[in-house]
Amino acid sequence: MLPDNERGRPAGDGLKVLGDDQGDLRVSLAPVADNGHRTRRNLAWPPILDQAAAIVRSYDTLVTLRQLFYRLVAAQVLANTTAAYKTLSARSAEARREGWFPDLIDRDRTIHEFESFRDPAHALDDLASWFRLDRTIGQDVSVYLAVEKRGLVEQLTAWFGHLGYPVLALGGYTSQSFIR
Repeated sequence: MLPDNERGRPAGDGLKVLGDDQGDLRVSLAPVADNGHRTRRNLAWPPILDQAAAIVRSYDTLVTLRQLFYRLVAAQVLANTTAAYKTLSARSAEARREGWFPDLIDRDRTIHEFESFRDPAHALDDLASWFRLDRTIGQDVSVYLAVEKRGLVEQLTAWFGHLGYPVLALGGYTSQSFIR
């Protein structure tokens, strides 16, 4: 925990370092201009990236850059601007290449390749580990877990995947392709 005289102490570039009773540090934006809009300035990115890494590590699943960005916006660490998003993307990517920032989900860039196995025995072992029956066989209705954003699919799959419920992302809209 920070001593009382250190809470809210300016950290330069308009940022304040704040402490809570558990000793966690967070960075807060300041100042706000008279018109209520954030003033434009250079941000101190090292503490912002430290806080961003702590947010990612706080999850028991992977998260997307967009999820991370909105957590930082909600905490008033970053302004909700395209420039802030792009800078967070570039700086967190650089930190991942340096090896100290946790991985993020990137659902848009995928290498599509076929599953391969050393031999048929290993293929059967793998099949046995993920085999499940369709739980909707003979049922009048089917249960689906729907989320608005693709970034939440990872969390729902981690939480409910063992139950076998399908998860679909609507992207903010219902889709005729999902209606049967």
